[in-house]
Amino acid sequence: MTGFTDIHCHILPGLDDGAKDRQMLEQMLEMAYESGTRALIATSHYNPEVFNYTAADYEQRLILAKIAAMDIADDLKIYPGNEVFFTSTSVEDMLSGKIKTLADSQYVLVEFAPYQDFAYICKAVREVSRAGFWPVVAHAERYVAVAEVPERAGDLIAEGAYIQVNAAHLLGSDGKKVKNAIHKMLKRNEVHFIASDGHNVQRRTTQLKACADYLCQKFGEEQCRTIMIDNPGKIISKKMI
Repeated sequence: MTGFTDIHCHILPGLDDGAKDRQMLEQMLEMAYESGTRALIATSHYNPEVFNYTAADYEQRLILAKIAAMDIADDLKIYPGNEVFFTSTSVEDMLSGKIKTLADSQYVLVEFAPYQDFAYICKAVREVSRAGFWPVVAHAERYVAVAEVPERAGDLIAEGAYIQVNAAHLLGSDGKKVKNAIHKMLKRNEVHFIASDGHNVQRRTTQLKACADYLCQKFGEEQCRTIMIDNPGKIISKKMI
């Protein structure tokens, strides 16, 4: 199976803790394409207190990534986005356009601190949703509150959230507890997206094929296609799941 859309990756060089330079950007894109990915959303971290880059910096790197993708293959596409570390000003920044939504849609990728209180995460999801956006909770399995009680993914969905998990975590890179939590969410059909959260070419890569193969084997090709192709495609086409 190929044709994946990676909705969460840090390929733009020099903006955050992802690709460090143009060479790494190109390597990450090559790895993604060879692994079956045909579209990537360049979700650089949006956390001005930690990563200080301008909108112009982002646009310049995005153009660079699009050119690099064209050099690899005509059918490799790059789209804009941010991974937003949620704070008290996040919704205001979304409404003002400072934060980039996923592929210019109403979907927005939101993350939290690993030990964040679950009530805070729920409140944040409500605030984003009420502002007219469609919140995607980034790597939901990384939050201790969800990893310990995977059924809480359903509570987030009830508040208006979509759930994204990391491909490597499904394969066990973050331990058995996290892997089992993802399994439970998948069994309850509470995972909408699996993405790479790619940061480099060593440990956190942009490869998705091994995860797709595992997902097909354990949960079936239909669910794999829904999570890794169909649902991400709806972000690109700006349609609600």
